[in-house]
Amino acid sequence: MKCGLLAARVLSAIALVLVAGVPVAMGHSGPYEKVIHYFARDGNGFDPGPLTADAAGNLYGTTLGGGTGRCDCGTVYRLSPPATAGGEWTETILYSFQWSKTNIAEGEGPVGRVIFDKKGNLYGATEYGGIQNRGVIFELSPPSVEGEDWTESILYFFPRSGKRGLGGVSLDLGPDGDLYGLAGEGGTGTFCTGAYIPNKCGVAFVLQHPPEPGGTWTQHLLYEFGTAEGGSGYPNHFVFSPSGALYGITAFGGSSGYGTFFKLAKEQGKWTETTLYNFTGASDGGLPTGFVFDQAGNVFGTAARGGEGGCNCGVVFELLRPSVVGGAWTEFTLYAFSNSNDGYNPEGPLIFDKAGNLYGETVSGGDPTCQCGTIFQLSPPTTSGAEWSQTTLHAFLGHYVHGDGDSPMGLVFYKGKFFGTTYGGGRRRVGTVFSLVIVP
Repeated sequence: MKCGLLAARVLSAIALVLVAGVPVAMGHSGPYEKVIHYFARDGNGFDPGPLTADAAGNLYGTTLGGGTGRCDCGTVYRLSPPATAGGEWTETILYSFQWSKTNIAEGEGPVGRVIFDKKGNLYGATEYGGIQNRGVIFELSPPSVEGEDWTESILYFFPRSGKRGLGGVSLDLGPDGDLYGLAGEGGTGTFCTGAYIPNKCGVAFVLQHPPEPGGTWTQHLLYEFGTAEGGSGYPNHFVFSPSGALYGITAFGGSSGYGTFFKLAKEQGKWTETTLYNFTGASDGGLPTGFVFDQAGNVFGTAARGGEGGCNCGVVFELLRPSVVGGAWTEFTLYAFSNSNDGYNPEGPLIFDKAGNLYGETVSGGDPTCQCGTIFQLSPPTTSGAEWSQTTLHAFLGHYVHGDGDSPMGLVFYKGKFFGTTYGGGRRRVGTVFSLVIVP
C-alpha cells in the first residue's frame, strides 16, 4: 500500500463537486481514457496535485516539484484545450516558485487545489518555504494582456512555532470573500489519537481580506483540533453550507481514533465545533478523505481504511442527516473495497450524475500487474434496501504499456468528460493529466 503517499495527500485540498450533467453510464460502449499531458523533469513541473477547471474548459493545477527557478520548488500551470478535436492540449507555466525572491523567502512545494475568485485571481498554499519554511498562502493575478506574466503575491507566512497551522492547507473562499482554510497540522492540540502526528492536530482559520486593495491580509484562528480528550485531528476537507456553517472531516482522532465528521458554526461571534460522527475504523471505514452533500443535505464520502473482512481497503459511505435538529447522523456503508479489480484506498472527490450514480477513484489496486489505482462508478439499487453496484471504469497501468499514470486524484467534470491527474506514472514516472469519457 502506498501509505506514505496517501498520508501526504490527505493534507491536500480536496474539493468535491456535485454535477447534474454527468452522462449516465448504463448501456455505454466506453469508457475511454486518454492521457492529455505527460509531466517530465524538464522545468515544466512534476508530481501534480488535483485540478480546477474554468468556464472555458482550461485546467489549472499545481506541481509539487519542477519549474524554471533556481530550485525544483514547484509550479502553477494551465492546460488549454485544443482548438480542433483530437489536437494537443497546451501547457502554460503560470508561475515557478523560486524559494527566495528579492530577499523575501517565498513558498516551495504547492499542494492541493487552486481556487478562483470572481476577478480571475488564483489562490493556493505551499507545504514548505516562507520565512520559517512552514509554508505560505499565495495569490496569482492574471495579466491585463494575454501572454504576459501572472503576478504572484504572498498573503500569509505560517510562523515557525506552528501554533497558527502549518502549510499544505485546504482552502476555499467563504460567502464573505475571505479565505478559509484547514491546516492538517499545527496548533496546540495533542489529543488527536489514532496516528503519529508530530506537529500537533491542526487548526481551522480565516484569512481576512484587507479593507483596501494592497493592504495586509489578517489570519484568525477559528478552532484548534485535539485540545480535549477524544479530540479529532488532521482536518483535510470542508464544505460551506448555505447558512455559512463549515462542515468538514478529520482523518484521525475522535472517540475511536479513526476520524470524524464535524461542524463549525459561528454563534454569538464565536466559532463552535460540534462532532457529528465518529468513524470506528471497522465496517464504517476510517481515515475519511473527502465528501459531498446531496440535495437533501446527506453526506456521501470516502474513507481510505476499514470495510468488511480483513482487507482494510476502504469504503464509500453515506451519512444520513437527522430528521430533527440536534439528532444523530446515521452512517451507511454503500460499498467496501476488496483489493480485487475494484481497487483499494478510495480517495475523493466524489461526483454525482443526474441518475444518482457516484464516481470516484482509488489510489491503489485495480490491474494486478500495477496496483496503480482505478476510476469507479457506484450505482444506486433499483429496489429499497438492496446493495449499490460497483463498476471499475478504468484501471491505471503506471509507466507500463501506454504509461497512463499511477495514483489518480482530484476528478473534475466538464462538458461530458472527466479530467484528473495521477501523482506518478506516465512516461517519466512523475505524473499525468488524463481525460475519461464514459459515453463516447
